Amino acid sequence: MKLKNFLIQYGLSAGPRLAKAAFRKVGVIFETFYLLKYTINENDIGKIFNTTDYSHAIEIFEKDISRINFVDNEKLKLFKTRFESGNYSCFAIVIDDEIQYITWISWKYMNYPAFFGKSEALEANQALLEDSYCSPKHRGKGYHSKMNIYRLMEIAKKNKSEVLALVLKENKPALKVQLKSGFNYYSRIRFIKIGNWNKTFQKIIK
Repeated sequence: MKLKNFLIQYGLSAGPRLAKAAFRKVGVIFETFYLLKYTINENDIGKIFNTTDYSHAIEIFEKDISRINFVDNEKLKLFKTRFESGNYSCFAIVIDDEIQYITWISWKYMNYPAFFGKSEALEANQALLEDSYCSPKHRGKGYHSKMNIYRLMEIAKKNKSEVLALVLKENKPALKVQLKSGFNYYSRIRFIKIGNWNKTFQKIIK
């Protein structure tokens, strides 16, 4: 099942993803990400938001961690740290008391993948769309697109004017969702690590 989901997610990019995974095992990492930006437009968001049923979408908190049963313990520890920091919000789809999907907003930090070894402070007018997780039983229901708009509305409520999202180049479904939500390409970020040497290259996309 994991392999099937992997192939569905990456499609023709599955081969390069497997090759990169093999290189990681010998200490070589090379990845390309797109940094996407969206300028808040409440009218456009509202038009989509008002045509969608969000009755099952709620904000969840640290006390709800034990109800998330589709991620590993390392992720649960990360979630606990996020809640304790006060710099994140987590939203979920809950049906019949079952948490089926969760998604995050970072209000303070631009978080890069762990192997980058860095994060940056967001500007006061910015928020970051963080990672999202769906129960394997409930994939294919359009939750990611749906909750993308929900998060944009929550960010608009905080009077933020700009939203960022960092997406792996080969993750075509995630890119498609963000572009459909109104995001635009801002820059391309390449990360290379060979042994103890690493370098990050960022090119602004005009």
